[in-house]
Amino acid sequence: RVGAFTARLGGHGEGDTLAVVAHSGTLRNLTTQLMGLADGHRWQFRLDLAAICILQTFDGGAVMELWNDRHHLDGSGKAAGSMVE
Repeated sequence: RVGAFTARLGGHGEGDTLAVVAHSGTLRNLTTQLMGLADGHRWQFRLDLAAICILQTFDGGAVMELWNDRHHLDGSGKAAGSMVE
């Protein structure tokens, strides 16, 4: 199912913004597919409940801009647990 969804993403144009809300396993699978990684790498991505992730997609791949950001939950304004501060 994730593969079919990934294929549908190709129908969106440059500059389009999409919000995808799903379970962590589904989001990890989607991330590895978009980044061209082997399926087994999905377990290397920690993803907590209610976390925000941002992937910039382009023809043939994706760039991870933000991962596992939970600052909206702790009230500190800092990107706790994210790759980007």
